[in-house]
Amino acid sequence: MPRPSPTHLIAGAVAAVAILAASWASVVFGQASPAPDPRTSATATPLASDAPLGAAMWSAYYGETGVFDPANRIAQPDQTHMEVTVKAAHDGERIYFQYTFPTPVPSYYHDYLIYRDGAWMSAGSGPVGPEPHGLHEDRVTMLVDDGSVQGFANQGGWVTCHDDLAAPNMYAAADDDDVESHPVLGEIYGHDEQGKYLPQSRDNGPGWWEFSGWDAMSLENVDRYAERLDAGVFLDLWHWRSARANPIGYSDNQYVFENRNSAPGTGPFATNTASGLPRYMFDPQVTGFRALTWDALQAQEYGPEGTTFIVPGVNAVEFDPDHEWQNGDTLPRRFLRTPSDSRGAIEADGVLIPLADGTWQWQVTLSRALDTGFPQADKAFVPGRTYHAAVAVHRLGTGGRWHMVTLPFTVGLDTPADVTANRFVGDDPNWSAIAGSTRIAIYPGQTSWDWITSDAHPGGVQVRDDSMSVVGCHDEIGLGAANKEVETYLAGLTPFSPPELTVSRPGIEPGNIVLWFVVAAVAILVIAVALGRLRRG
Repeated sequence: MPRPSPTHLIAGAVAAVAILAASWASVVFGQASPAPDPRTSATATPLASDAPLGAAMWSAYYGETGVFDPANRIAQPDQTHMEVTVKAAHDGERIYFQYTFPTPVPSYYHDYLIYRDGAWMSAGSGPVGPEPHGLHEDRVTMLVDDGSVQGFANQGGWVTCHDDLAAPNMYAAADDDDVESHPVLGEIYGHDEQGKYLPQSRDNGPGWWEFSGWDAMSLENVDRYAERLDAGVFLDLWHWRSARANPIGYSDNQYVFENRNSAPGTGPFATNTASGLPRYMFDPQVTGFRALTWDALQAQEYGPEGTTFIVPGVNAVEFDPDHEWQNGDTLPRRFLRTPSDSRGAIEADGVLIPLADGTWQWQVTLSRALDTGFPQADKAFVPGRTYHAAVAVHRLGTGGRWHMVTLPFTVGLDTPADVTANRFVGDDPNWSAIAGSTRIAIYPGQTSWDWITSDAHPGGVQVRDDSMSVVGCHDEIGLGAANKEVETYLAGLTPFSPPELTVSRPGIEPGNIVLWFVVAAVAILVIAVALGRLRRG
Protein backbone atom coordinates (compact mmCIF):
# COMPACT_ATOMS: atom_id res chain seq x y z
CA MET A 1 0.00 0.00 0.00
CA PRO A 2 1.61 3.33 -1.06
CA ARG A 3 2.44 5.90 1.54
CA PRO A 4 0.36 9.09 1.47
CA SER A 5 2.23 12.03 0.02
CA PRO A 6 2.90 15.18 2.10
CA THR A 7 0.28 16.97 0.02
CA HIS A 8 -2.34 14.37 0.94
CA LEU A 9 -1.38 14.58 4.60
CA ILE A 10 -1.75 18.37 4.64
CA ALA A 11 -5.07 18.09 2.82
CA GLY A 12 -6.29 15.62 5.45
CA ALA A 13 -5.19 17.93 8.24
CA VAL A 14 -7.00 20.84 6.63
CA ALA A 15 -10.14 18.70 6.42
CA ALA A 16 -9.82 17.82 10.10
CA VAL A 17 -9.46 21.49 11.00
CA ALA A 18 -12.51 22.27 8.85
CA ILE A 19 -14.51 19.64 10.74
CA LEU A 20 -13.31 21.16 14.00
CA ALA A 21 -14.36 24.64 12.84
CA ALA A 22 -17.76 23.35 11.75
CA SER A 23 -18.25 21.64 15.10
CA TRP A 24 -17.33 24.86 16.92
CA ALA A 25 -19.61 26.95 14.71
CA SER A 26 -22.53 24.60 15.29
CA VAL A 27 -22.34 25.30 19.01
CA VAL A 28 -21.67 29.03 18.71
CA PHE A 29 -24.15 29.87 15.98
CA GLY A 30 -26.68 27.07 16.05
CA GLN A 31 -28.85 26.21 13.06
CA ALA A 32 -29.81 28.74 10.42
CA SER A 33 -33.30 27.57 9.54
CA PRO A 34 -36.16 27.51 12.08
CA ALA A 35 -38.13 24.35 12.67
CA PRO A 36 -41.62 24.18 11.18
CA ASP A 37 -44.45 25.12 13.51
CA PRO A 38 -47.41 22.68 13.39
CA ARG A 39 -49.86 24.97 15.15
CA THR A 40 -52.63 27.07 13.68
CA SER A 41 -52.32 30.82 13.39
CA ALA A 42 -54.73 33.07 15.26
CA THR A 43 -57.03 33.77 12.34
CA ALA A 44 -60.29 33.64 14.28
CA THR A 45 -61.34 35.73 17.23
CA PRO A 46 -62.92 33.71 20.09
CA LEU A 47 -64.83 36.68 21.46
CA ALA A 48 -68.36 37.65 22.31
CA SER A 49 -70.07 39.52 19.49
CA ASP A 50 -70.51 42.59 21.70
CA ALA A 51 -66.78 43.18 22.31
CA PRO A 52 -65.47 45.17 19.32
CA LEU A 53 -62.71 46.69 21.44
CA GLY A 54 -61.42 43.21 22.28
CA ALA A 55 -61.62 42.25 18.61
CA ALA A 56 -59.58 45.31 17.61
CA MET A 57 -56.86 44.49 20.15
CA TRP A 58 -56.87 40.83 19.13
CA SER A 59 -56.35 41.81 15.49
CA ALA A 60 -53.56 44.26 16.32
CA TYR A 61 -51.78 41.76 18.59
CA TYR A 62 -51.89 38.68 16.36
CA GLY A 63 -51.78 40.35 12.93
CA GLU A 64 -50.95 37.87 10.17
CA THR A 65 -48.35 35.67 11.89
CA GLY A 66 -49.45 35.50 15.54
CA VAL A 67 -50.35 32.16 17.09
CA PHE A 68 -53.01 31.41 19.72
CA ASP A 69 -52.58 28.04 21.46
CA PRO A 70 -54.09 28.39 24.96
CA ALA A 71 -53.67 24.70 25.80
CA ASN A 72 -49.91 25.28 25.77
CA ARG A 73 -50.14 28.81 27.26
CA ILE A 74 -48.99 30.25 23.94
CA ALA A 75 -50.16 33.60 22.59
CA GLN A 76 -47.43 34.73 20.24
CA PRO A 77 -47.75 38.24 18.77
CA ASP A 78 -47.24 39.19 15.18
CA GLN A 79 -44.77 41.88 16.24
CA THR A 80 -41.97 40.52 18.42
CA HIS A 81 -40.22 43.81 19.14
CA MET A 82 -40.99 47.50 19.65
CA GLU A 83 -39.17 50.68 20.64
CA VAL A 84 -39.37 52.38 24.03
CA THR A 85 -37.65 55.72 24.52
CA VAL A 86 -36.39 56.37 28.04
CA LYS A 87 -35.32 59.72 29.47
CA ALA A 88 -34.29 60.65 33.01
CA ALA A 89 -33.42 63.68 35.12
CA HIS A 90 -33.16 64.69 38.79
CA ASP A 91 -33.24 67.90 40.81
CA GLY A 92 -31.25 66.75 43.81
CA GLU A 93 -34.40 65.70 45.67
CA ARG A 94 -36.50 63.77 43.16
CA ILE A 95 -35.69 61.56 40.18
CA TYR A 96 -37.80 61.66 37.03
CA PHE A 97 -38.25 59.08 34.27
CA GLN A 98 -40.15 59.47 31.02
CA TYR A 99 -41.14 56.51 28.82
CA THR A 100 -42.56 56.91 25.31
CA PHE A 101 -43.95 53.98 23.34
CA PRO A 102 -46.47 53.37 20.53
CA THR A 103 -49.70 51.41 20.56
CA PRO A 104 -52.10 50.78 17.67
CA VAL A 105 -55.09 50.43 20.04
CA PRO A 106 -54.67 52.07 23.46
CA SER A 107 -56.19 50.58 26.59
CA TYR A 108 -57.06 52.74 29.60
CA TYR A 109 -59.86 50.44 30.81
CA HIS A 110 -59.44 47.66 33.35
CA ASP A 111 -61.93 45.28 34.99
CA TYR A 112 -65.60 46.21 34.84
CA LEU A 113 -68.91 45.03 36.30
CA ILE A 114 -71.75 44.64 33.79
CA TYR A 115 -75.42 44.37 34.69
CA ARG A 116 -77.21 41.65 32.75
CA ASP A 117 -80.56 40.02 33.47
CA GLY A 118 -80.69 40.95 37.12
CA ALA A 119 -77.07 40.21 38.09
CA TRP A 120 -73.71 41.98 38.07
CA MET A 121 -71.03 40.07 36.16
CA SER A 122 -67.34 40.86 35.81
CA ALA A 123 -65.29 41.24 32.63
CA GLY A 124 -61.55 41.73 32.51
CA SER A 125 -59.85 38.48 33.48
CA GLY A 126 -56.18 37.60 32.99
CA PRO A 127 -56.20 34.97 30.24
CA VAL A 128 -53.57 33.65 27.87
CA GLY A 129 -52.83 36.57 25.56
CA PRO A 130 -55.09 39.61 25.09
CA GLU A 131 -58.15 39.97 27.33
CA PRO A 132 -61.15 39.04 25.13
CA HIS A 133 -63.12 42.21 25.93
CA GLY A 134 -60.15 44.58 25.67
CA LEU A 135 -60.37 45.36 29.38
CA HIS A 136 -56.73 45.12 30.46
CA GLU A 137 -54.96 48.43 31.00
CA ASP A 138 -51.75 49.52 29.29
CA ARG A 139 -48.83 49.40 31.74
CA VAL A 140 -45.15 50.24 32.08
CA THR A 141 -42.95 48.56 34.67
CA MET A 142 -39.32 49.23 35.52
CA LEU A 143 -37.05 47.03 37.62
CA VAL A 144 -34.15 48.84 39.30
CA ASP A 145 -31.13 47.50 41.18
CA ASP A 146 -28.07 49.03 42.81
CA GLY A 147 -25.82 45.98 42.35
CA SER A 148 -27.25 43.91 45.21
CA VAL A 149 -29.07 41.30 43.09
CA GLN A 150 -26.74 38.80 41.46
CA GLY A 151 -27.43 38.20 37.79
CA PHE A 152 -29.65 41.23 37.19
CA ALA A 153 -26.98 43.45 35.62
CA ASN A 154 -26.32 40.79 32.99
CA GLN A 155 -29.72 39.13 32.52
CA GLY A 156 -32.26 41.77 33.58
CA GLY A 157 -35.82 40.60 34.21
CA TRP A 158 -35.01 36.98 33.37
CA VAL A 159 -33.58 36.63 36.88
CA THR A 160 -37.17 36.98 38.17
CA CYS A 161 -38.90 34.68 35.68
CA HIS A 162 -39.17 30.96 36.43
CA ASP A 163 -40.96 27.93 35.02
CA ASP A 164 -43.26 27.75 38.05
CA LEU A 165 -44.77 31.24 38.06
CA ALA A 166 -48.53 31.43 38.63
CA ALA A 167 -50.92 30.12 35.99
CA PRO A 168 -51.59 30.74 33.19
CA ASN A 169 -48.14 32.24 32.69
CA MET A 170 -45.73 29.29 32.66
CA TYR A 171 -45.92 25.60 31.84
CA ALA A 172 -44.91 24.36 35.33
CA ALA A 173 -47.00 26.81 37.33
CA ALA A 174 -47.13 26.34 41.09
CA ASP A 175 -50.55 25.37 42.41
CA ASP A 176 -52.13 28.28 44.28
CA ASP A 177 -53.34 26.03 47.11
CA ASP A 178 -49.81 24.68 47.57
CA VAL A 179 -48.43 28.22 47.78
CA GLU A 180 -51.06 29.27 50.31
CA SER A 181 -50.34 26.27 52.53
CA HIS A 182 -46.54 26.57 52.30
CA PRO A 183 -45.08 27.10 55.81
CA VAL A 184 -43.02 30.11 54.68
CA LEU A 185 -44.58 31.59 51.52
CA GLY A 186 -48.15 31.08 52.67
CA GLU A 187 -48.17 31.06 56.43
CA ILE A 188 -45.44 33.64 57.08
CA TYR A 189 -45.48 35.87 53.99
CA GLY A 190 -49.20 35.46 53.31
CA HIS A 191 -49.02 34.60 49.61
CA ASP A 192 -51.67 32.63 47.72
CA GLU A 193 -49.89 32.49 44.35
CA GLN A 194 -46.30 32.52 43.13
CA GLY A 195 -45.26 35.61 41.21
CA LYS A 196 -41.84 36.84 40.20
CA TYR A 197 -39.02 35.94 42.59
CA LEU A 198 -35.24 36.00 42.89
CA PRO A 199 -32.89 33.00 43.09
CA GLN A 200 -31.32 34.67 46.15
CA SER A 201 -34.65 34.41 47.96
CA ARG A 202 -34.47 30.60 47.89
CA ASP A 203 -32.33 27.96 49.58
CA ASN A 204 -29.62 27.77 46.94
CA GLY A 205 -27.12 25.12 46.14
CA PRO A 206 -24.62 24.26 45.19
CA GLY A 207 -24.51 27.23 42.77
CA TRP A 208 -25.95 30.68 43.60
CA TRP A 209 -28.24 30.40 40.60
CA GLU A 210 -29.84 27.02 41.33
CA PHE A 211 -32.54 25.82 43.68
CA SER A 212 -35.10 23.02 43.69
CA GLY A 213 -38.15 25.15 42.85
CA TRP A 214 -40.59 27.81 44.05
CA ASP A 215 -41.01 26.04 47.41
CA ALA A 216 -37.29 26.00 48.29
CA MET A 217 -37.81 28.13 51.41
CA SER A 218 -37.57 26.62 54.89
CA LEU A 219 -38.58 27.69 58.38
CA GLU A 220 -35.04 27.34 59.71
CA ASN A 221 -33.83 29.95 57.17
CA VAL A 222 -36.49 32.63 57.69
CA ASP A 223 -34.00 34.87 59.50
CA ARG A 224 -31.57 34.48 56.62
CA TYR A 225 -34.21 35.66 54.13
CA ALA A 226 -34.89 38.71 56.31
CA GLU A 227 -31.16 39.48 56.46
CA ARG A 228 -30.91 39.36 52.68
CA LEU A 229 -33.83 41.73 52.31
CA ASP A 230 -32.29 44.07 54.90
CA ALA A 231 -29.08 44.00 52.86
CA GLY A 232 -30.93 45.30 49.81
CA VAL A 233 -31.25 42.00 47.93
CA PHE A 234 -34.46 42.95 46.11
CA LEU A 235 -35.50 44.67 42.91
CA ASP A 236 -37.36 47.96 43.09
CA LEU A 237 -40.43 47.70 40.83
CA TRP A 238 -42.01 50.90 39.46
CA HIS A 239 -45.45 49.94 38.13
CA TRP A 240 -47.43 52.49 36.11
CA ARG A 241 -51.05 51.55 35.46
CA SER A 242 -53.08 53.53 32.95
CA ALA A 243 -56.43 52.76 34.62
CA ARG A 244 -55.77 51.76 38.24
CA ALA A 245 -53.47 54.62 39.28
CA ASN A 246 -52.69 57.13 36.51
CA PRO A 247 -56.08 58.94 36.59
CA ILE A 248 -55.36 60.15 40.14
CA GLY A 249 -51.75 61.09 39.38
CA TYR A 250 -49.91 58.10 40.82
CA SER A 251 -48.03 54.96 39.87
CA ASP A 252 -48.13 51.75 41.85
CA ASN A 253 -44.97 50.82 43.74
CA GLN A 254 -43.74 47.26 44.38
CA TYR A 255 -40.60 45.20 44.88
CA VAL A 256 -39.42 41.66 44.06
CA PHE A 257 -37.78 39.26 46.50
CA GLU A 258 -39.57 36.01 47.43
CA ASN A 259 -42.55 37.17 45.33
CA ARG A 260 -43.81 40.33 43.70
CA ASN A 261 -44.77 42.37 46.73
CA SER A 262 -46.60 45.65 47.22
CA ALA A 263 -44.54 48.31 48.93
CA PRO A 264 -45.65 49.32 52.46
CA GLY A 265 -48.74 51.50 52.59
CA THR A 266 -52.21 51.79 51.07
CA GLY A 267 -52.44 51.06 47.36
CA PRO A 268 -54.02 53.32 44.70
CA PHE A 269 -56.93 50.96 44.01
CA ALA A 270 -59.20 48.43 45.72
CA THR A 271 -61.94 46.04 44.66
CA ASN A 272 -65.36 47.60 44.11
CA THR A 273 -67.46 44.60 45.14
CA ALA A 274 -69.03 43.35 48.37
CA SER A 275 -71.48 40.46 48.77
CA GLY A 276 -71.86 40.11 45.02
CA LEU A 277 -72.77 43.77 44.43
CA PRO A 278 -70.78 46.91 43.59
CA ARG A 279 -69.72 49.03 46.55
CA TYR A 280 -69.78 52.35 44.69
CA MET A 281 -71.45 53.87 41.66
CA PHE A 282 -70.95 57.16 39.86
CA ASP A 283 -72.41 60.16 41.66
CA PRO A 284 -75.20 61.48 39.40
CA GLN A 285 -74.89 64.89 41.06
CA VAL A 286 -71.31 65.12 39.78
CA THR A 287 -71.24 63.08 36.58
CA GLY A 288 -74.89 63.18 35.44
CA PHE A 289 -75.16 59.37 35.46
CA ARG A 290 -74.88 56.39 37.78
CA ALA A 291 -73.14 54.01 35.37
CA LEU A 292 -71.39 53.83 32.03
CA THR A 293 -72.90 51.79 29.21
CA TRP A 294 -71.26 48.69 27.82
CA ASP A 295 -71.70 49.70 24.17
CA ALA A 296 -70.15 53.12 24.72
CA LEU A 297 -67.26 51.57 26.64
CA GLN A 298 -66.54 49.12 23.84
CA ALA A 299 -66.65 51.99 21.34
CA GLN A 300 -64.08 53.84 23.51
CA GLU A 301 -66.42 56.80 23.74
CA TYR A 302 -65.01 57.39 27.21
CA GLY A 303 -61.55 58.82 26.68
CA PRO A 304 -58.55 58.55 29.02
CA GLU A 305 -59.32 61.99 30.41
CA GLY A 306 -63.01 61.17 30.84
CA THR A 307 -64.95 59.44 33.59
CA THR A 308 -63.78 55.86 33.27
CA PHE A 309 -62.83 55.56 36.93
CA ILE A 310 -64.49 56.14 40.28
CA VAL A 311 -63.12 57.86 43.37
CA PRO A 312 -65.38 57.69 46.44
CA GLY A 313 -66.16 61.16 47.75
CA VAL A 314 -65.05 62.77 44.48
CA ASN A 315 -67.18 61.36 41.68
CA ALA A 316 -68.71 58.29 43.35
CA VAL A 317 -71.20 57.48 46.09
CA GLU A 318 -72.35 54.28 47.74
CA PHE A 319 -74.10 51.84 45.42
CA ASP A 320 -77.89 51.96 45.30
CA PRO A 321 -79.25 48.40 44.93
CA ASP A 322 -82.83 49.71 44.58
CA HIS A 323 -82.12 51.72 41.43
CA GLU A 324 -83.71 50.32 38.26
CA TRP A 325 -80.53 49.09 36.65
CA GLN A 326 -80.61 48.34 32.92
CA ASN A 327 -78.86 45.65 30.90
CA GLY A 328 -75.49 47.01 29.81
CA ASP A 329 -75.01 49.32 32.79
CA THR A 330 -71.30 49.18 33.57
CA LEU A 331 -69.23 50.14 36.61
CA PRO A 332 -65.46 49.88 37.24
CA ARG A 333 -64.58 46.80 39.29
CA ARG A 334 -61.88 48.86 41.04
CA PHE A 335 -62.23 52.15 42.83
CA LEU A 336 -59.30 54.56 43.17
CA ARG A 337 -57.94 56.22 46.28
CA THR A 338 -54.91 58.26 47.30
CA PRO A 339 -52.05 55.85 48.12
CA SER A 340 -49.84 56.27 51.19
CA ASP A 341 -46.29 55.70 52.43
CA SER A 342 -43.98 53.85 50.03
CA ARG A 343 -46.93 52.56 47.99
CA GLY A 344 -47.72 56.20 47.16
CA ALA A 345 -44.16 57.37 46.59
CA ILE A 346 -44.29 57.55 42.79
CA GLU A 347 -46.24 60.33 41.11
CA ALA A 348 -47.39 59.81 37.52
CA ASP A 349 -48.55 61.72 34.48
CA GLY A 350 -49.40 59.45 31.55
CA VAL A 351 -50.60 61.23 28.41
CA LEU A 352 -52.02 59.55 25.30
CA ILE A 353 -50.98 61.30 22.08
CA PRO A 354 -52.73 60.66 18.73
CA LEU A 355 -50.41 60.14 15.75
CA ALA A 356 -50.95 61.06 12.12
CA ASP A 357 -51.28 57.44 10.98
CA GLY A 358 -54.25 56.79 13.26
CA THR A 359 -52.23 55.02 15.97
CA TRP A 360 -51.30 56.34 19.41
CA GLN A 361 -48.35 57.01 21.64
CA TRP A 362 -48.13 56.95 25.41
CA GLN A 363 -45.85 59.48 27.08
CA VAL A 364 -45.52 58.44 30.72
CA THR A 365 -43.66 60.58 33.26
CA LEU A 366 -42.90 59.20 36.73
CA SER A 367 -41.13 60.89 39.62
CA ARG A 368 -40.12 59.87 43.12
CA ALA A 369 -37.92 61.09 45.98
CA LEU A 370 -34.30 60.01 45.55
CA ASP A 371 -34.60 58.36 48.97
CA THR A 372 -38.13 57.46 50.09
CA GLY A 373 -37.09 56.31 53.56
CA PHE A 374 -38.23 52.73 52.86
CA PRO A 375 -34.95 50.84 52.30
CA GLN A 376 -36.63 47.40 52.17
CA ALA A 377 -38.87 48.35 49.25
CA ASP A 378 -37.26 51.26 47.37
CA LYS A 379 -33.73 51.64 46.08
CA ALA A 380 -32.23 54.99 47.08
CA PHE A 381 -30.77 56.98 44.17
CA VAL A 382 -27.48 58.76 44.87
CA PRO A 383 -25.95 61.35 42.50
CA GLY A 384 -22.74 60.06 40.97
CA ARG A 385 -23.80 56.40 41.12
CA THR A 386 -24.85 54.02 38.35
CA TYR A 387 -27.80 51.62 38.57
CA HIS A 388 -29.15 48.79 36.44
CA ALA A 389 -32.68 48.78 35.07
CA ALA A 390 -35.02 46.96 32.69
CA VAL A 391 -38.41 48.07 31.36
CA ALA A 392 -41.50 46.11 30.31
CA VAL A 393 -44.59 47.28 28.43
CA HIS A 394 -48.05 45.73 28.49
CA ARG A 395 -50.37 46.85 25.71
CA LEU A 396 -53.19 45.56 23.48
CA GLY A 397 -55.13 44.13 26.42
CA THR A 398 -52.37 41.82 27.66
CA GLY A 399 -51.47 40.87 31.23
CA GLY A 400 -49.08 38.45 32.90
CA ARG A 401 -46.02 37.53 30.86
CA TRP A 402 -47.50 38.69 27.53
CA HIS A 403 -45.53 41.89 27.57
CA MET A 404 -42.53 43.31 25.73
CA VAL A 405 -39.32 43.53 27.78
CA THR A 406 -36.05 45.38 27.31
CA LEU A 407 -32.64 43.93 27.96
CA PRO A 408 -30.90 45.42 31.02
CA PHE A 409 -29.41 48.90 30.72
CA THR A 410 -27.61 51.33 32.99
CA VAL A 411 -28.95 54.51 34.59
CA GLY A 412 -26.41 57.06 35.82
CA LEU A 413 -27.05 60.12 37.97
CA ASP A 414 -24.71 62.86 36.71
CA THR A 415 -22.49 60.17 35.23
CA PRO A 416 -22.38 58.62 31.72
CA ALA A 417 -24.67 55.61 31.26
CA ASP A 418 -27.15 54.19 28.77
CA VAL A 419 -29.69 56.56 30.35
CA THR A 420 -28.19 59.58 32.14
CA ALA A 421 -30.17 61.57 34.68
CA ASN A 422 -28.48 64.95 34.86
CA ARG A 423 -29.39 67.49 37.50
CA PHE A 424 -31.71 70.31 36.43
CA VAL A 425 -32.88 73.53 38.05
CA GLY A 426 -36.55 74.42 38.11
CA ASP A 427 -39.91 72.85 38.79
CA ASP A 428 -39.88 70.18 36.06
CA PRO A 429 -37.39 68.75 33.58
CA ASN A 430 -37.23 70.31 30.12
CA TRP A 431 -37.85 66.99 28.41
CA SER A 432 -37.45 68.41 24.90
CA ALA A 433 -33.83 69.26 25.74
CA ILE A 434 -33.01 65.85 27.23
CA ALA A 435 -31.65 63.15 24.93
CA GLY A 436 -33.63 59.95 24.97
CA SER A 437 -32.27 56.43 24.88
CA THR A 438 -34.19 54.15 22.54
CA ARG A 439 -34.44 50.66 23.99
CA ILE A 440 -35.72 47.66 22.02
CA ALA A 441 -38.41 45.76 23.91
CA ILE A 442 -38.91 42.16 22.78
CA TYR A 443 -41.33 39.28 23.21
CA PRO A 444 -39.86 36.99 25.91
CA GLY A 445 -42.10 33.96 25.36
CA GLN A 446 -41.62 31.33 28.06
CA THR A 447 -37.86 31.71 28.23
CA SER A 448 -37.07 31.63 31.92
CA TRP A 449 -34.23 31.55 34.44
CA ASP A 450 -34.51 27.75 34.34
CA TRP A 451 -33.98 27.82 30.56
CA ILE A 452 -31.12 30.32 30.31
CA THR A 453 -29.12 28.56 33.07
CA SER A 454 -29.60 25.13 31.50
CA ASP A 455 -27.14 23.18 29.35
CA ALA A 456 -29.64 23.35 26.49
CA HIS A 457 -29.14 27.11 26.33
CA PRO A 458 -25.93 27.85 24.35
CA GLY A 459 -24.82 30.46 26.89
CA GLY A 460 -25.88 28.52 29.97
CA VAL A 461 -22.38 28.23 31.42
CA GLN A 462 -21.78 31.98 31.20
CA VAL A 463 -25.16 32.78 32.75
CA ARG A 464 -24.39 30.46 35.63
CA ASP A 465 -21.01 32.07 36.34
CA ASP A 466 -22.51 35.55 35.73
CA SER A 467 -19.77 36.37 33.23
CA MET A 468 -21.78 37.26 30.12
CA SER A 469 -24.59 39.74 29.52
CA VAL A 470 -27.60 39.01 27.35
CA VAL A 471 -26.84 42.39 25.76
CA GLY A 472 -23.47 41.15 24.52
CA CYS A 473 -24.56 37.83 23.10
CA HIS A 474 -27.88 38.48 21.34
CA ASP A 475 -29.21 40.72 18.64
CA GLU A 476 -32.31 42.16 20.30
CA ILE A 477 -34.62 41.96 17.30
CA GLY A 478 -33.50 38.44 16.46
CA LEU A 479 -33.90 37.38 20.09
CA GLY A 480 -37.57 38.39 20.13
CA ALA A 481 -38.26 36.12 17.17
CA ALA A 482 -36.07 33.32 18.56
CA ASN A 483 -38.03 33.34 21.82
CA LYS A 484 -41.08 32.18 19.90
CA GLU A 485 -39.09 29.15 18.74
CA VAL A 486 -37.85 28.43 22.25
CA GLU A 487 -41.41 28.67 23.52
CA THR A 488 -42.71 26.02 21.12
CA TYR A 489 -39.70 23.84 21.95
CA LEU A 490 -40.37 24.07 25.69
CA ALA A 491 -44.00 23.19 25.04
CA GLY A 492 -42.81 20.02 23.27
CA LEU A 493 -44.21 21.12 19.89
CA THR A 494 -41.05 21.67 17.82
CA PRO A 495 -37.32 20.91 17.84
CA PHE A 496 -34.96 23.67 18.94
CA SER A 497 -32.49 25.55 16.75
CA PRO A 498 -30.34 27.71 19.05
CA PRO A 499 -30.50 31.43 18.26
CA GLU A 500 -27.37 32.99 16.83
CA LEU A 501 -24.89 34.25 19.41
CA THR A 502 -22.60 37.17 18.68
CA VAL A 503 -19.88 36.30 21.18
CA SER A 504 -16.79 34.21 20.59
CA ARG A 505 -17.05 32.22 23.84
CA PRO A 506 -20.04 29.86 23.89
CA GLY A 507 -21.17 27.51 26.59
CA ILE A 508 -18.86 24.50 26.13
CA GLU A 509 -19.68 21.03 27.35
CA PRO A 510 -16.77 19.01 28.81
CA GLY A 511 -17.25 16.26 26.25
CA ASN A 512 -16.97 18.75 23.39
CA ILE A 513 -13.76 20.18 24.86
CA VAL A 514 -12.16 16.72 24.81
CA LEU A 515 -13.33 16.07 21.23
CA TRP A 516 -12.03 19.40 19.94
CA PHE A 517 -8.65 18.98 21.60
CA VAL A 518 -8.29 15.46 20.15
CA VAL A 519 -9.15 16.64 16.63
CA ALA A 520 -6.83 19.64 16.97
CA ALA A 521 -3.98 17.48 18.26
CA VAL A 522 -4.36 15.00 15.38
CA ALA A 523 -4.44 17.82 12.85
CA ILE A 524 -1.27 19.39 14.30
CA LEU A 525 0.50 15.99 14.33
CA VAL A 526 -0.42 15.29 10.70
CA ILE A 527 0.79 18.72 9.59
CA ALA A 528 4.06 18.26 11.51
CA VAL A 529 4.69 14.86 9.85
CA ALA A 530 3.90 16.30 6.43
CA LEU A 531 6.27 19.22 6.89
CA GLY A 532 9.00 16.87 8.11
CA ARG A 533 8.70 14.76 4.97
CA LEU A 534 8.78 17.85 2.81
CA ARG A 535 12.05 18.92 4.46
CA ARG A 536 13.58 15.44 4.01
CA GLY A 537 12.41 15.39 0.42
